[in-house]
Amino acid sequence: MRERCVFCDQITEEVRSGQRVVARNADFVTFAPFASEHPYETWVAPLEHAADFGALSDGALSSLAEQLVGALARLRVALADPPYSVALHAGPLDGGSQAEFHWHWEVVPHLSHELGMEWATGIYSNPVPPEDAARQLRERR
Repeated sequence: MRERCVFCDQITEEVRSGQRVVARNADFVTFAPFASEHPYETWVAPLEHAADFGALSDGALSSLAEQLVGALARLRVALADPPYSVALHAGPLDGGSQAEFHWHWEVVPHLSHELGMEWATGIYSNPVPPEDAARQLRERR
């Protein structure tokens, strides 16, 4: 059994490598996750472990807003203002499994239709490597 958060491990590795990082500030990192399901899929996550989005301090809200607005602006410029979905993934409301989850925002631009294989199997084929997506998004603003 793991005694730590797998998201923390992923964020630590993304920041260390830097290849898939789009932007970062003192509190949050925006990155194209490894093995992303969708082209230009982007996550915004706190650098420090937190399962409960509702516990975010008022001071961190402006830092989060900076990253979210920046991520959407980069997508708008890089991909000609595509439609997109934004989803908040947060830990359980009862506070359970706090050590196992790390809240984050997921931004997915809608660039194409889901193919039959993806719809039928839930196995996605992303034609844009996340490293390329992050590099292109870093260059836009």
